[in-house]
Amino acid sequence: MFVWTKESIRWYLRAGERTGYYRELAGQLRNYIGPEDHVADLGCGLGQIDLEIASRAGRVTSVDTEEKVTEILKREADRKKLSNLTVRCMDWRELEE
Repeated sequence: MFVWTKESIRWYLRAGERTGYYRELAGQLRNYIGPEDHVADLGCGLGQIDLEIASRAGRVTSVDTEEKVTEILKREADRKKLSNLTVRCMDWRELEE
């Protein structure tokens, strides 16, 4: 099981920024996501892909059990004013329909 540490969080954020990986992946996914779609990312981690696709999807729900990463994602979604992105710190099996 993967454990998030300050170092791994820093590494993933830096790698995402430097490589453009999440932007490129989101660019390919955008062809399949429309404004009426609700995308759920179960085990979202830092949610970097979610931040990218939120501009295309009607709603995005990002779920992870690690509070460290969900708090970072919430702050970034707020900073980007993404009102259609919901971040939940919980086990995805507890999600309601």
